[in-house]
Amino acid sequence: MANQDALQNSERGAALILALIGLMLLTLLGLAAALSSSIEYNISNHYVTSQQALAIADSGLNFGKSYLRGRDFSGVLKQYALVPAYTSETQPAEEALAARNPITSLAARSIDFSIPFSTPVTPWKVYGFIGPTSGAPLGGGRYFLKLTDNKDETETNDPYADIDHKSYLRSIGIYRTLTSDKVSPGRVQASVAVIEVLLKRDLSFEIASPFALYGPDVNPAQNNLFDGNSFLIDGYNHNGMTRDQILGGDDHPETGAVSGVGSIFNGGDGDTVSTIEQSLAKNQENNITGAGGTPSVGDITDTVKNGVDSANVLDPNFVGKFISTIKNYADISYAGNTALSGNNIVLGTASEPKVTVVNGNLSLSGSGSGAGILIVTGEFDFSGSFDYEGVILVIGLGKLTLSGANKSIIGGLYLANVTKDGSGKYSYGTPSFSLGGNSNFYYKSDSIKMGLNLLPLKILSWREVPSELDETLVQFP
Repeated sequence: MANQDALQNSERGAALILALIGLMLLTLLGLAAALSSSIEYNISNHYVTSQQALAIADSGLNFGKSYLRGRDFSGVLKQYALVPAYTSETQPAEEALAARNPITSLAARSIDFSIPFSTPVTPWKVYGFIGPTSGAPLGGGRYFLKLTDNKDETETNDPYADIDHKSYLRSIGIYRTLTSDKVSPGRVQASVAVIEVLLKRDLSFEIASPFALYGPDVNPAQNNLFDGNSFLIDGYNHNGMTRDQILGGDDHPETGAVSGVGSIFNGGDGDTVSTIEQSLAKNQENNITGAGGTPSVGDITDTVKNGVDSANVLDPNFVGKFISTIKNYADISYAGNTALSGNNIVLGTASEPKVTVVNGNLSLSGSGSGAGILIVTGEFDFSGSFDYEGVILVIGLGKLTLSGANKSIIGGLYLANVTKDGSGKYSYGTPSFSLGGNSNFYYKSDSIKMGLNLLPLKILSWREVPSELDETLVQFP
């Protein structure tokens, strides 16, 4: 009987042990499930906030591109902001890739930018900084922007001067993780995304002439190419001169002079230069001044071929596609036959230039002024007392008639006949113009660049930048 009791007690003990072991296993399984759930939750939270930070950084890039529209890269590279250091880190050297960041990666990950930063810090002078020094709030996060030169100078290596019209734009997007992740007052844990693009200006229409045209020859839009003796086409570069100084006839250096009328034709020897010269009366020849003697009429095809981007205009398909897409970026647009008459017509100003697109014919008989880029795809009948500074593109029908009241065009004009066949292929034809009245053209390369700065920036490269990459000195092409 005693043996039987001992056996029963032993069985009960074994059962208890098994029960305890089972309970421990269940507890461990529960803890493992809770830990797994916590890890999965943190991973999910990190993924969501990382995607939010990436979206904010991308939105920052879009703002940066918009900010740079109409601004010269060199001007932005020279501007600076006093940005709080936020951390005790040393400001990176200019040659380091980390110097492209508007703030450091550590600051982006750890600083609570939603509250005033109370710790005394010595600010950094950050060149090329765009936007508020505390970042631009967006969607529960914020972004920081900085423009950096791409080291295009082979001799001076000036980080604040753009030579090749290319620069890096870097955007840091920040999005807070859970509020429970706060480390200490003023400090948090945040997801950070860094995006960098290499931007380039489109200088396809930077053509060195105040009056340039493409074609094998040229026809009069009306009876003659030139009427009267009151017009002027001045190929001397008027950079640094105000409108009043230019119109007042102040002396200007011959440095940078170009052909008053520039002929472009990539199909061999064209007849445009000879046609224009033969159409000029003796008392009209002095009205076209600039490089190459009087009248200053020259073939500038080789110059166009060797330009930064201007060789693009030799391809009619490029020009045709430009016509079809530029209307999407117009600040002022007109469709069909358009007549602008009356007083005080404004198509942009020197301080706020505009892209104006007329998708059709334009009759401009009113008075006023404009600045930026004016694009006319049909016939352009220009008879009003209207001044314009920048670039005028009469591309499409390529027909221009200037007559009537006083007008001055400071910058440059490009005239081309571009047509599309049934298969969608573009080709160049023969343009036509008639120039009379007191119509004056003055070459000014800075005004041309001012207008071209309004064109959409080209993105040559795009990348997401991990912080480890900034610690190397390997340059991204």
